[in-house]
Amino acid sequence: MKKDTLLEKIKDLSDLDKHQEIIDTIEALPTKEINNELIGKLARAYIMIQNYEKAIEVLKSIEKEEKNTMLWNYRMGCSYFYLEDYEKAEEYFLKAYNLEPEDENIKDFLMDIYINLSKQVKFGEDDLDNQKKALNYALKAKDYITTDDKKIECYSYLAFLYNKFTEYSTAEELLKKAISLGRDDLWIHSELGYCLGELNKLEESLEHYLRAIEIEPSNTWLLSQIAWTYRCLGRYEEALKENFKALDLGENSEWVYVEIGYCYKELNNYDKALKYYLEANKISKDKNVWLLSELVWLYNGIEKYENALEYLKKLEKLGRDDSWFNSEYGFCLIGLKKYNEAIEKYNRALEKENNLKEIIRYNSQIGFCYRLLGKYEEAIENLKKVLEIINRDKTNDNIDEKIFLNSQIGWIYGKIENSNPEEALYYLNVAKELGRDDEWINAEIGWELGYKAVGKDEEAVKYFERAIELGRNDEWIWIRIADIYFDLKRYEDALKAYNKAYEFECLHNEGQASLYIRKIGKTLRRLGRYEEAIEKLLESRKLSLEEGEKAEVEDLELSYCYATLGDRDNGEKYMKLFIDSVGVRIENDEKLKKELEELKEMVNMLYHPS
Repeated sequence: MKKDTLLEKIKDLSDLDKHQEIIDTIEALPTKEINNELIGKLARAYIMIQNYEKAIEVLKSIEKEEKNTMLWNYRMGCSYFYLEDYEKAEEYFLKAYNLEPEDENIKDFLMDIYINLSKQVKFGEDDLDNQKKALNYALKAKDYITTDDKKIECYSYLAFLYNKFTEYSTAEELLKKAISLGRDDLWIHSELGYCLGELNKLEESLEHYLRAIEIEPSNTWLLSQIAWTYRCLGRYEEALKENFKALDLGENSEWVYVEIGYCYKELNNYDKALKYYLEANKISKDKNVWLLSELVWLYNGIEKYENALEYLKKLEKLGRDDSWFNSEYGFCLIGLKKYNEAIEKYNRALEKENNLKEIIRYNSQIGFCYRLLGKYEEAIENLKKVLEIINRDKTNDNIDEKIFLNSQIGWIYGKIENSNPEEALYYLNVAKELGRDDEWINAEIGWELGYKAVGKDEEAVKYFERAIELGRNDEWIWIRIADIYFDLKRYEDALKAYNKAYEFECLHNEGQASLYIRKIGKTLRRLGRYEEAIEKLLESRKLSLEEGEKAEVEDLELSYCYATLGDRDNGEKYMKLFIDSVGVRIENDEKLKKELEELKEMVNMLYHPS
């Protein structure tokens, strides 16, 4: 058969998708009649019947002569692509692309290859290296977009990644581009709705969720997201409507019951709120700390204190011991007329609270208990009178009683807002001179010296260290002494203390992780351990942003670290982030101005090294 006739036959068979006949025809030819062109067509036929390994074998037989041709590399790339060996496929398609850079099929394959390579990268929430690797592959895919459909595919995948990495603004931009190009399906609107919700663009988020639910009205996840968005917007009746739709469709989950309960609570319908919270608790089996806390709050709110106490005890078993828990416990005990126990709970709450309003409230509640027991305002007077009586007693030394009374008077003075620390210190020191030398008295004196008196940090440290030596070993003591060590520039001691405090935070999870990690990073920077400082500050920065807090302290410290290490780009990057974060506040803060001037000088020196 003549060559032209054979090629025509092969073309006709290909048009009819009779690829096995092409294989049989070529392989039946005498060896001397088979040239490279026919071998290439044989390989293509094997690709078309999905025998990719055989296609590779056939193509390799002419590699020496054809390896620099587009068609040979294209077919090799196709074979490896369908074998899901995307790295090999990339190698051959890049060669084909370099030979014919305008070929749209090659570009399409390369885009698909890079998206698939990205999807193959496994990464966790904190696995920044692999996150970056996955993103880089996806960004390479953008270079080979040929049509609007391919743009939609690429932008959608990139947006999915950026959502995963919590870079929601970038994801929003890409998702909107995909929609503008014509994508209008369930996934795109669900993804954009989620993204906008994370950006707190709730009204716009709702629009896309509602478009998605038009496409799939029975999607319970979407219904719950719509309900959540309505709830965040304060549109509780509409939120309830969507949650009940989800319930009717069989979504009898803890989440839906909790959301219904929360909406009823915000509508001040506490009885219905309790009903649905209790349904949720049946599912969580007393393991959801937040939910149990809500039940406590509701029962306290409707003055069912015995019920509140039941759930407080369940929370206690789960380890909740923060300021809110202890204050609610105290409130419940007041309702049960157990005033002394209530005072203990409020004191526990005070140990764990830094918010001034809450501290005032807890002290007010303690005062309320004292009034019920004999008036708080008179407590110090009464204790002083008792102390005077004891001091006049010449028969007995009454050391234990004197220690107790002086300790109590000092402690109460210390809890009065804006009291003179010298008053508290006077009585606390008397108790100590009388022989009390336990962890409590030393911690209290250290607190008064370090956090209320002026210029007493050196003395405060001695008492905190003594308290620790005597057995005080908790988050409260370690964070207090750490801050004072830091102010005294005893950075090695500060680092050890911050790490101790952070260990307790990890055990109790009281929401201070980002603060402690930041303090550790700042201390490492002062110690000249810049790489370690950067690691901690980046971790703290991520947590702060996730918690909705600014990261200006981290940005300032990171800029210092990078500048010191000679990393001009990162030094400048975080300096700019710091400036953006502090905004106009810097105009009225001389300390910030000075720090920024020093930082600018360091960064500028990297542009013009001496």
